Amino acid sequence: MKLNSFFHLINFRYSIFSILFLSASTLFAFCLPEISQHLSMQQALRTIALGACASAFARTAGIVINQSVDCFIDERNPRTSLRVLPTKSISLRFAQALSLISSCIFLLLCKTLGVLSLGILATAVIIIYPYMKRKTLLCHWGLGLIYTLAILMNFSALAGGEHLSKSFYFLALLWGGSVGMIIAANDIIYAIQDIDFDKTEGLFSIPAYYGAKRAANIAALCLILGYFLYLSVGWVDSLGWGFYLSSIAPLIVILKVLTEYRKIGKTKRGNKKVFFLANIGIALSFLIGMMVFLITRLC
Repeated sequence: MKLNSFFHLINFRYSIFSILFLSASTLFAFCLPEISQHLSMQQALRTIALGACASAFARTAGIVINQSVDCFIDERNPRTSLRVLPTKSISLRFAQALSLISSCIFLLLCKTLGVLSLGILATAVIIIYPYMKRKTLLCHWGLGLIYTLAILMNFSALAGGEHLSKSFYFLALLWGGSVGMIIAANDIIYAIQDIDFDKTEGLFSIPAYYGAKRAANIAALCLILGYFLYLSVGWVDSLGWGFYLSSIAPLIVILKVLTEYRKIGKTKRGNKKVFFLANIGIALSFLIGMMVFLITRLC
């Protein structure tokens, strides 16, 4: 097995936006008294380090499970037929072993961080997700749910475990829901590439069912809802002008992404680049926004 094939399997560049979203949520968590007043620097660094490792193993498990389950479908799809599993550059048995090991290490790290029950739930969704496209149009939101759970685990770990106050948990859920809707929106756009193939194979996706134009509109609604969930975090916890100042960067990027969605809806052609850059751009804007918010809190 070539090392290059291994890196293609885990597809690291698609981890960048998840790292940015988790980093943004970490900065936001540090702005909250429920965490900042009870978390020492040593505890914070330990939690961040373990959380980063957990995220890496979860991401590896997720992408490898997804490709393993879809291997035989990917063989028939011209867009994915040259991936490492369809071309047998890496054996299916190796991929399955890697996903099992990654999942076990992820759950072990979740136990160490005090978020085991959420980790088990996230693992279950990761395993179920590849099968959702065979059964339901909700597959896009299934992917979003994985990211929502990741945000909840991040907040819970920083707070010292899963026993959060209801108000704090609701705040984390709003933040996670915001990220989840953004991921779902971009996944819908990504699926436009495979409209004809999905129809032929009888697979479920919003673009295959509603067409590219309506799919782009549904994705736009998800993106707008994601932004309003982000804004509602500031309103629910009365975070003041600093938080709303931090919302300017995400607003600018989301408006730009919406114009790209509109173009895709008109041309009825998917664009892998838009999917990648939209996720990166929005995640980076969240991180920049939280840097601004943290500065306003410290001033």
